[in-house]
Amino acid sequence: MKKKLLIFMTSAIVLLTGCLNRQNNLSSEEGIKLALQNTNWILDRIDDNLFNPLIVNGEVIGLSTLNFNEKDFHGTTGVNQFRGSYEIDKNSFTTSPILTTRMGAMNAELANNEAKILEILNSDDKKIEQNGDILTIFSSKGILVYKKLTLKNESAENVKLNNSVWNLVSIGDENIAELVEKYNIEQVSHLRNLSMQFKDNKISGFSGVNHFTGEYAIKNDTIYTTPLASTLMLGIHEDINKLEQKFLDVLSSRHLNFTLENSDTMILFYSNKERLVFTRVYM
Repeated sequence: MKKKLLIFMTSAIVLLTGCLNRQNNLSSEEGIKLALQNTNWILDRIDDNLFNPLIVNGEVIGLSTLNFNEKDFHGTTGVNQFRGSYEIDKNSFTTSPILTTRMGAMNAELANNEAKILEILNSDDKKIEQNGDILTIFSSKGILVYKKLTLKNESAENVKLNNSVWNLVSIGDENIAELVEKYNIEQVSHLRNLSMQFKDNKISGFSGVNHFTGEYAIKNDTIYTTPLASTLMLGIHEDINKLEQKFLDVLSSRHLNFTLENSDTMILFYSNKERLVFTRVYM
């Protein structure tokens, strides 16, 4: 009797283990697909290059998006719309031939970006990975990195920033007040006025030594900027010149996720977890 009971329990354990393994396999294979259903993504990078749309009269032109339904996906390349069906097996990403509209690009950069996006999406050896709000599609043809798109009222966000002035508190791990105290000379004290202003479709400010100007637009929770023009003064301290260049590099021709923690504090995120922190100036 004991022998029969032991055989029965052993069989039950084997059967249960097999069921659990099958469930785990289904979870690993279907998990990505289930997580992608009804999600929207915006292209951040192609290979190692930041994907920059055009800004025309305060409007963002040429965004590239990717949206998933249960079996189909669709999006834009920045020029044309596309759609197709997809299957995911573990992290292999298989798609049907992709259908697109046939609009012409506004410039060569948009055309080249579109060609690269479609080349990667049409490749036969695609893999897909999701890590939180980051989605990566990679193949032998290249890599597409998307950020999850959270829909917001960009008009409302723009109203909050329009006609506002902000002083820089810190950039990365560098605190502006500490730099002023460190050097304690007249020119460095100007860093207290390192600032940024939003007015209509223009962004302008003081970067520590020089003044700068450019255009910006807001889409969802992202500020898009054009390349910035600036005056060409040289600071008397190398550290200050490096700080200014870093500030301008972050702001120029970028798309920066931002948040208003309260009416007086704004944070711009760049380079993963690095950030600029500003405090509002009331004129």
